[in-house]
Amino acid sequence: MALSARGPGRARAPEARIGGASRPLVCCNFRAGSCPTQVAPARRRRGLVEPRAPWRAATSPRAARPGSASGEGAAPSFQVRVCGAVEERGAMAFPPVEEIRRTAAEGWIWGYALLQNYHVLYDQVIDGDARFGAFQFGEAPAGPKGPPSAWAWLDLRAEPWVLSVPSTERPYVIAVHDLDTSYVGFVGSRTTGGQAGHHLISAPGWQGRVPDGIADVQRADTSLVGLTGRTAPVEAGTETVFAAFRGGFGLRPLSDYLGRGRPDAAPEPTWPVWREEYLDTIEFFAVLDFLLAFCPVLPMEAVLRERLAAIGIGVKPGEFEPGDLPAGAELAIEHGIADGRERLAQARAAHRPEAALVGTREELGTDHLTRALGASLGLHTLPGYAWF
Repeated sequence: MALSARGPGRARAPEARIGGASRPLVCCNFRAGSCPTQVAPARRRRGLVEPRAPWRAATSPRAARPGSASGEGAAPSFQVRVCGAVEERGAMAFPPVEEIRRTAAEGWIWGYALLQNYHVLYDQVIDGDARFGAFQFGEAPAGPKGPPSAWAWLDLRAEPWVLSVPSTERPYVIAVHDLDTSYVGFVGSRTTGGQAGHHLISAPGWQGRVPDGIADVQRADTSLVGLTGRTAPVEAGTETVFAAFRGGFGLRPLSDYLGRGRPDAAPEPTWPVWREEYLDTIEFFAVLDFLLAFCPVLPMEAVLRERLAAIGIGVKPGEFEPGDLPAGAELAIEHGIADGRERLAQARAAHRPEAALVGTREELGTDHLTRALGASLGLHTLPGYAWF
């Protein structure tokens, strides 16, 4: 993956768990070429350091290719059409450059909200002081139209999590969203009537038994999810009551709710460092490729995911390396990114304030441009029907 990472002196030590109190692992020292997860020298292209597969653990080096006991297996193989000819790089055939360009444009629009949401996750948890599985409180409450005053991130890979809410007369809403910003559901005074309760948030494909005492199940389509909370502004003299209200919300793994031992932790990724310029370059697809490990293929997205896989994106999440692409394919992807950016710019220019830009996956369907526009204009904005 052609990405740089946290600079020297900024690294944090690995921890045993990502869904609990531990800190996430972030790879460091890529610019010096000394990262222990690197098994090949860093390369420079367009002024960016390009370590190979920066999040891959040293116990699973890229050099150990399938079918190679020595770790020196055959290089990746590609085939791409360039100006009507076919450039051979082994047996893997790329589509014609025109199709690569169209796929890159649609893939950029589809993945735009994913990367923008990862940007928030990275700033808040990976590079920030927060941790997975705990509410954080920031901005003063500003009602349903204002920014979130509380937020949290959950890693659902090992097990579901339980959101507990208090009995209260104070209006509030907690929105659960997938990694691509699609809303999973809403828990709040409008849906619970102000009653206390426990709400299960589960990963894609979870088929476990719903325990007694669970009010409902929020079934996510990605294994990383975010929560944002909003409530009415705090009136003067009610600060103590408001603090008690906040203290009534909690998050815990399902095993803790049941009083059982926790399951084995999911493998801990080494997160790619966020850099704003990735949105403009082919490195966009290296980050997207990493994030697809948390995004199972959904029926409504299967065709696009198959097209992306045809150009090497999402086949083995975390292993897409732009530097290995044939020149014709790389240029076609760069042109496709430019096309996608132009389409988003046109949508921004034509946007009407009354148009709905956010919602559940069922509501937005395959309108990836609207989802991208929503992420561009107001990430984590609430749909009107979720207001209290």
